[in-house]
Amino acid sequence: MSPISESRYRLYLMNQHSDTMNVSKMNVTLLKQELTKRGLPTDGFKRALVERLTQAIQQKQTKETKISNEAFHDVYARLEPQLKKVESLYEDCYRSAAL
Repeated sequence: MSPISESRYRLYLMNQHSDTMNVSKMNVTLLKQELTKRGLPTDGFKRALVERLTQAIQQKQTKETKISNEAFHDVYARLEPQLKKVESLYEDCYRSAAL
């Protein structure tokens, strides 16, 4: 694989799985590309770039988890009364069948 197509392939994989990719194994060029994509500074040594990108990925995952949890609680709160009705109907049917 040529160096250009290899770097494009790495970039493709990084874009597809940036949250699971081992950031410390990325080269400086890829680190800077990912930081630029996120609007973050690209100055400093590799160690600083790795730390900056890792923090950005973790913050994104935390935010997504929070949004997901909030959505779940919102939906559950709206559906809870209906769930109780279904449970009540199920218990009534079960009692009727037992007689």
